[in-house]
Parts: sequence; C-alpha cells; structure tokens
Amino acid sequence: MALTGTRPGWSVTAVNLLPGDFRRECIMTERDQRPTDGDNLFRRVLIVATGFALAVMIASVGSIRTGEAGLRFVWHWSVLIWSLAGAFCAWPFWRLVWAVQDNPSSKNKLRLGLFCAFLLALGLAGFLYPLRYTAADYRAELLEGLLFAAIVLGAGAAMLFALARAFARADSESPPRR
Repeated sequence: MALTGTRPGWSVTAVNLLPGDFRRECIMTERDQRPTDGDNLFRRVLIVATGFALAVMIASVGSIRTGEAGLRFVWHWSVLIWSLAGAFCAWPFWRLVWAVQDNPSSKNKLRLGLFCAFLLALGLAGFLYPLRYTAADYRAELLEGLLFAAIVLGAGAAMLFALARAFARADSESPPRR
C-alpha cells in the first residue's frame, strides 16, 4: 500500500513495507526520490552493456564472408566503423527511455517507439542476413524451424504479457490491506 501527500517543502510517500497486520511506514522526501550515485552507475552500466552487445552483433554481421568452406569471419577495417556505430546507438536509446520515464509525452513515446522499431529491424537483419548464405536445399527446413520458433516465442511473450496485465488489474482492483 502506498499513500501520497504533501507537507510544506515535502513530497511524502508512505509505504507499507511488511505484509500482514504489522504496519511500518517510510517517509520519502523529494530529495530522496532524486537519482543517486548508484542510479547513475546503473545507468552507465546499462549504456555500456547495451553498446557492447550492439557493437558485437553489428561487427559479427559485418565480418561474415563466404568462402570455399562456407561462412567465415574476416576482419576488415569497416568492421571497426560498424561496431563503433552500433556501440553509440545505446546512448541515445537509453536517453530516450529515461526521457519517457521523466516526461511521458506523446512526442517522446513516439520517438522511443521508432527507435525500438529501428533496433528490432537491426536485430532481425543481423539474424537473417547470414541465412542468405545457406544452401537452397536446406532453406525450406530452416524456415520451417524459424517459423516454429517464432510461434513458440510469440506465444510465450503473449502469455507473459497477459499475466502481467492480470497482476496489474488485480492490484488496481483489490482493496488496500490493513
């Protein structure tokens, strides 16, 4: 249970931290709700980890070449440029996420949605690009397996989304415990 109220110079939030009849309240001022050094460190870790993941994904796609033995990874100077471009995509992405969190305007939400669509397209392209090098004999079986995996993952995501909505609905409809 969380109650909010104000006093002069304070933004007060009372939180029931322990379940059951024992009630314990925590009062948070506006100063307590500002990001701390730990929050800033966490944000930096998110940016670096996402940037590293995007850099590795784009670098691996950029270094794929076909040869006599099939696919192989070949280092080329353009791989470095592509990996740096991927690494620097993380910073504006997380900046948009936090902008939507601080100011959920329709403009910010649209920009975040477009950026997410771009990252989704980038990820799908990184996954599907090497498939063009598969032999024609295996493409039907490969696409059948990919379709099955997409159906299973989509059904799992739909179930998780429905479960999260049900929990949110139950929390909003249930009376507060005393």
